Amino acid sequence: MNLPFKFPCELKKNIDVLINTIEKRNGDAVIIIVGETGSAKTYFGSQIAYYINQYYKRTNDVENEMFFDGKAYEKYAREQTKRVLFMDESYSTMSSKRAISKVNFEFGTMLRDVRMRSHVHIFLMQDLWDFEKYVVFQRADLMIYCYKMPNFKDMTLDPGYYKIYGRKKIRKVYIDGARYHNMNCMYSDDGHGRSDNVIMFDQEKYDVLKDRYVARIKGKEKREKENVLKTKFELLKYNISTLSEIYDISQAEIGKHIGVHGSMLSKWKIQFKPKEIEKDEE
Repeated sequence: MNLPFKFPCELKKNIDVLINTIEKRNGDAVIIIVGETGSAKTYFGSQIAYYINQYYKRTNDVENEMFFDGKAYEKYAREQTKRVLFMDESYSTMSSKRAISKVNFEFGTMLRDVRMRSHVHIFLMQDLWDFEKYVVFQRADLMIYCYKMPNFKDMTLDPGYYKIYGRKKIRKVYIDGARYHNMNCMYSDDGHGRSDNVIMFDQEKYDVLKDRYVARIKGKEKREKENVLKTKFELLKYNISTLSEIYDISQAEIGKHIGVHGSMLSKWKIQFKPKEIEKDEE
């Protein structure tokens, strides 16, 4: 089969083993792709998705299986069968920093629930150690590490270089390289080289989806910061309103010094009083 890009033989062999295994055993496969920004992770991931779709006749529209949003990914994975699902910016749903969060729990539950649907999951992340341990130790079948190499002729860093790691070596890299996040702590004899810098998605559509995702994340972070600040101010107002009890000073006197009417302090005391944690009756 002729592909519009150079596809590494070592990777092709690993992919073929994964696909043949899940089709015979009616399971799924998880491929994780890690590397710094600009190392061609998305390019490489789109090529893998394209190869599987074309060679194994799963679907002809790669872009329908490209996601940034965890909820949309989960809904699609539960409804479809034998798809190649591509999750860019996986930090939002599988981050090790939110290991016990509701989002991570729901996404992990979905991965367990849809195993018999024979999907191929491709997850992208900048750092291997940003993945939750469940994904690395229990689910990852193959890892592609993308990186840059210096081009001394042009004095630049060229992207597109890769190393391939099988299941056992993924775990060993995760453990041995954890202290300094060192991806080169183990030699990769599963394959290495350089891929073509060709993306198999519609670049404009990809950019629009990514920009929308980034804007939503920034908006969410802004709202969270605003809520935290609002809560702090409410607590501050309550503490000010209780100064009269602590120092035996009238509300009117306190209000005079901070430029607030005494009656307003009484309202603060009622309005912003912290809610007590309800205890279960024995």
